[in-house]
Order: sequence, then structure tokens, then C-alpha cells
Amino acid sequence: MTMQERIEYFYQQSGGPNNPRIQKIINNHLLYGKDHGISGKRETIKDAFQKPLLDDPSTSGLLLWLYKMIYDLQDRWKEFVNKPNPNEGLKEIAAAMKQKEESSIRNIEKRLDRLELKIEQLILELESYNNKKEFRNQPIKKGV
Repeated sequence: MTMQERIEYFYQQSGGPNNPRIQKIINNHLLYGKDHGISGKRETIKDAFQKPLLDDPSTSGLLLWLYKMIYDLQDRWKEFVNKPNPNEGLKEIAAAMKQKEESSIRNIEKRLDRLELKIEQLILELESYNNKKEFRNQPIKKGV
């Protein structure tokens, strides 16, 4: 049967499109109709797309990751909106970013200090080699 034929057949059984009980009949059919998925559960458009994508191994991982990201964003948004003063949330985020930046700067400064110390040690060693007599005026050996 075509969809139009099914609709006409449905209206013949239910008393036509002006029947006041039509919405109840449609809901009952969507809940318990054999052509509408799990009995007692009304399938949505989302369900119709979600099931084949989750059953396919090539797309299930991507879809699960996408759902996880969506739920994480929703949770963060709810936390942000449900704060007594949403501006406080922005202040906390700014403070955390500033603290992370300062920590990063401190780490870079420590690394620079260590690098400067190593360079100074190298310079001292080179100067001590240059000051030793045994290394002065040595002829350069070719082929070594």
C-alpha cells in the first residue's frame, strides 16, 4: 500500500479526519503499531536516525563521541546558567585562565634560569680550557 492508501484506509476505520477521537487513535497506533518500533514506546525522528547509526560499527563511535560532547556542553551550560550570579562564573573562568597563564610563565622563567646557568657553566669551562698552557699554541694536526 502507498502512504496515501494507508491514510485513507485509516480514516475509513476511524470515522474520518473530523473524528474527535482521532488524536487518541493516532497516539495509540504510534505506541503499539507493529510498524512503529518497540511496543509501548513512541518512536521519534531522532530514534529513526539514531538506531541505524548506532548499529553501524563505522558510525557508532563517532555518534557516541558526539553525544558525549553534547552532554558535556549541556552540563557546563546548566552549571553556568544555574549559578546565582552568572558574572561570577565568568570571573571564575577568567581567574582560572590567569592562574594557568601565570603558572606557565613561571615554568618558562625557571627553564630560562636553568638555561642561563648552563650557558654560564659552558662559558667558564671554555675559558678555563683557553687559559691552560697545554692548549695554547698547539699545532693543528691534519688528518685527525
